[in-house]
Amino acid sequence: TFVPSQTTTFSFVANPCQNSLSIPFTSSVNLNGGPGVTYNWDFDKNGVVDNNTANPTYTFPAYGTYTTQLQTTNGACV
Repeated sequence: TFVPSQTTTFSFVANPCQNSLSIPFTSSVNLNGGPGVTYNWDFDKNGVVDNNTANPTYTFPAYGTYTTQLQTTNGACV
């Protein structure tokens, strides 16, 4: 069985004037006709999945620079 490859991107918009640590993220997944997708967000890059929804909002513990990772899977493909 051939499962087409997928592409995943995400974006966020932080408004420094709102003085908020809560940041909404938006994902975009192109499945190329493949099966359903699962989402694994790691907002603090510690290897632990923090959220598994498509478009989460995450509240960071403090102001700073963070590395965020989104891994998506569709069936057996990563």
